[in-house]
Amino acid sequence: MIYTSGSSGVPKGVEITHANLANLVRWHADTFAVTPQDRVSHLLGLGFDAAVLEIWAHLCAGATLCFPIAGEQSSPELIQKWILNDRLTIGIVPAVLGARLMAIEWPATTALRLLVTGGDKLLSGPPARQPFEVVKNYGPTDCTVVSTWAALRPGAEGIPPIGLPIERASVYLLDEHVADAYPLPPNNFA
Repeated sequence: MIYTSGSSGVPKGVEITHANLANLVRWHADTFAVTPQDRVSHLLGLGFDAAVLEIWAHLCAGATLCFPIAGEQSSPELIQKWILNDRLTIGIVPAVLGARLMAIEWPATTALRLLVTGGDKLLSGPPARQPFEVVKNYGPTDCTVVSTWAALRPGAEGIPPIGLPIERASVYLLDEHVADAYPLPPNNFA
């Protein structure tokens, strides 16, 4: 059971399958070559569905979860300092924080190799001289956290794309006219 962030104001529990969670964990670890040598940020609250990815995809690969000292997560500058000082290799942050971290000047060399962001729309991608890869994830809780992902090209213009489906998953992009052509069956769970 994963709880949504409550965009309606009331969080709801979503039942997911073990197979879907295992697929998410396997996809992330394989796609980003997570190893026991990785040191990963643990910034997300347990009420945020992406914490499932943050915790399980890394622990199952033998990586180390690193916790900031209280107060270090209050600003992008303090988070950057923590990432650099603790030699984190993977950071997972909400989109609003990801955008602010990408806007900060980074040293040319850093242990950070991957910054994963999601949970909201990004208005731009990483600057041209970003010393690490940036990935944008998207997906509703009901689809076991991540449905699509995109590796963002440094210096690319425009709003980053929604991306491609994760392995062993399908995505259907529909418009408002699909409901007229293919009406949904009645909801028997009300």
